[in-house]
Amino acid sequence: MKKYFSLIYLILICFIISSGISLAQVATWIEKGNKAMLAKKYDEAVKEFDKVLEVDSLNSIALYNRGLSFIYLEKYEDALRDLNVVVRLDSTNADAYNSRGLVNGFLDHPEKALTDFNSAIKHDSGFSMAYFNRGNIYMNMDNKDEALRDFNKSLSLDSSNPAVFFQRGNLFYSMNEYDKALKDFEKAVKMGYRNTRIYYNRGNAYYRTNNYKKAIKDYDEVLKANPKDIEALNNQAMAYEKIGYKNKADENRKILHKLTGNLKSFPPVDSLKYKTFTAKDSSFSIELPEDWLCIEKDTVDLIDMVISPEKINKVTDKYYTGVHLSLNLNMNKHWKVSDPDDILDFWKGSVTANAKEYYGYRPFSEKRFPRNGYKGLLTNIQIQFTEKSIPLVLYEYVLAKQDILFFGYFQAPVTDFSYYQKIFDKAIKSFKIKPVF
Repeated sequence: MKKYFSLIYLILICFIISSGISLAQVATWIEKGNKAMLAKKYDEAVKEFDKVLEVDSLNSIALYNRGLSFIYLEKYEDALRDLNVVVRLDSTNADAYNSRGLVNGFLDHPEKALTDFNSAIKHDSGFSMAYFNRGNIYMNMDNKDEALRDFNKSLSLDSSNPAVFFQRGNLFYSMNEYDKALKDFEKAVKMGYRNTRIYYNRGNAYYRTNNYKKAIKDYDEVLKANPKDIEALNNQAMAYEKIGYKNKADENRKILHKLTGNLKSFPPVDSLKYKTFTAKDSSFSIELPEDWLCIEKDTVDLIDMVISPEKINKVTDKYYTGVHLSLNLNMNKHWKVSDPDDILDFWKGSVTANAKEYYGYRPFSEKRFPRNGYKGLLTNIQIQFTEKSIPLVLYEYVLAKQDILFFGYFQAPVTDFSYYQKIFDKAIKSFKIKPVF
């Protein structure tokens, strides 16, 4: 094998020389690519690494760094292709396994991600970030014991990363160990971790331990960064009420009223209790707050389900906040499309046609991914049906398989979406659909 790669390398050197491109030029492209990455100009970095790979398609440095650039650009399929080649060229490259594990995590392949992180650790037992990344996968899979083991191992190898303390604090919080969570949050803050979510999460931990004044101060830090943070305003109002500061609580409620158009109270997201809502034929299920209402309508080859905190009597009722799930079978029979890619294009075409009738339709992001044998699409949009209607923000979650289309709309008023986003994220992660019908 070594002789084979030596021969390939010799051929590449001859090709580079014969093409008039010097090794120094290749090194210059790599250097420019690396500098572009440091400057967070990832598109520029990709262009430089492309030049290298045009003359040396097996240049592992260019492949690896282009793969990293694709990760930052959220082009995960492209990143996966590059990292697959790097691993094939060097099956002991712990960094490549670790990076590919991240990509598989982003693509919602937790088992593949675990395999990659296991390989990274196998080839470098002192790889602190690989333990941290594997811990995150375990945490997302709700395997808290394994997650805690990995976070502890990561910190034993390198205690200088505040993100590990932050994430372990989140894990302790989910385990109702609030004092331990507070210690980790405080450690991360002292180390310079300034993500506003740490103040929000620490505020919640203070609230849970009845330390309402400190909770209020942490919510203040969140509101300095975003005065319209509905969760922080709501939780701070409840903390004010706990210590008898009714006027302060009322001030927050008035701001919430201006932002949301009502005086409703938003219970802390992490205090909500969830239940599994399952279609009558058990074809799909999803977890949402247990007090939300669920209406289902079944017709031939179609299952429609609406789950909402608002009062609804049928799936066609108007609502502002909630989830609409639709499973469509026999797509070829009804719409003359059966290939998964064609089904996704059909769905996008239908949405585009409908959007022309709306007062406003603004896409924010679009992500494609595979999930359990389906081809998937997740978009984030803002929509307003008429000039006088309330603007809504939606996740559009779409899955396509041979002759099958599933889509889900996760919506809330634009002023409320930052609160419901966590609920929707959890719901999408919990969603299950039968692989075969």
